[in-house]
Amino acid sequence: MPTRSKNMENKIKSLAKKTGKFVVYAALINQLAKPTFLTTSANFISILGSKESAKKEVKYNPLLYKNVLSDSLSTLDYLNLSSYLTHKHIEEGEVCRHTANSTFELFQKFIERDKRNDLENKIRLGVGTNYRTGHMWIEYHKEGKWLPYETTNFVGDEILIRSLKKYSKENKHSKLNLDHKDLETFPGTKIYYPTLGSLLGFGLAEIPYGMLNNAIGKILEK
Repeated sequence: MPTRSKNMENKIKSLAKKTGKFVVYAALINQLAKPTFLTTSANFISILGSKESAKKEVKYNPLLYKNVLSDSLSTLDYLNLSSYLTHKHIEEGEVCRHTANSTFELFQKFIERDKRNDLENKIRLGVGTNYRTGHMWIEYHKEGKWLPYETTNFVGDEILIRSLKKYSKENKHSKLNLDHKDLETFPGTKIYYPTLGSLLGFGLAEIPYGMLNNAIGKILEK
């Protein structure tokens, strides 16, 4: 009888140990799967670029910014020009991943055209997710800090070309639509890597939960 009780106790301990290991491994996989999935997806999305018509404007219109000398333009000035062209040629249904990638590529074309190699590594892309949504934006380097640049809502028009410095000073793109960041690119490239923030939250489980949450929300709106 004592032997049978001891065997049962050992089985329970063994089962508890296995269950504990499974929970730990499952949680670890869940947390690591999110940055892996997001990094793969973001690097695939990075093939998106700017419109050919916008690229031609950069290439064939040297007076695009009127009386502003190219050697006096800052990183933010070039971003505003790039965002302006992106939204000038934007198509219906395009979202943050389109505007961020387009603005990034046009920026690189501007500084290549103007031989501003000093600005080559001054911008990078960022990606963030939560249980509701995901977002992509640009960050630019200034005075030792990386600052946000929201590409989705461009509030300027052609007038900004004639008063670019003033427009940049107002910095209308500094407020992001999402604060949490999971990924960022190596400066000057569209190659992503995960940040420490990607390990926070509920991991990969956030993605199906977010899809379900959005679906329920749309049903309730109807």
